[in-house]
Amino acid sequence: MFDHVTIRVSDRDASERFYDTVLTVEPRAMSDDWIEYDLGDSTFVITRADAEHGTPVRGALVAFEVADIEAEVARLRGQSVAFRGNIVETPVYRFILGLDPDQSEFSFISGRRSPMPRERSNQAMEVTATRRMFTFEMTKSPSLRATLALGSGSSSFSR
Repeated sequence: MFDHVTIRVSDRDASERFYDTVLTVEPRAMSDDWIEYDLGDSTFVITRADAEHGTPVRGALVAFEVADIEAEVARLRGQSVAFRGNIVETPVYRFILGLDPDQSEFSFISGRRSPMPRERSNQAMEVTATRRMFTFEMTKSPSLRATLALGSGSSSFSR
């Protein structure tokens, strides 16, 4: 069973405000150093960066699945959340990359379809084939799910 995902942040208070806005979920638990958000059977944690675990986070990407990607992007752009480019259409889902206060990437995905056929050859398939995915359903916001993609390389996408 997958228990939690932790990302390091340089400013706990700024990151709390940011992820409260992005997730639209109240924190489950917190201390001076960390905050936990309930993601169903798992937990999303932000904690202070240190000398061994700096920011921005590289090599991991948390993707939050939303029912209406355009509405979520518009809502967050209205609150000055930065996104890299525009919504991208893939054979598997639509996505957009955003940046948190430390410039760590996160993603919104929408419209998940059946898995991409292996015979197709494009960047999205290569990324999918080299990552292990974990998905969490939000208990307080059923339309929002989170997916963590772990890989050895950068989590960024290019068009």
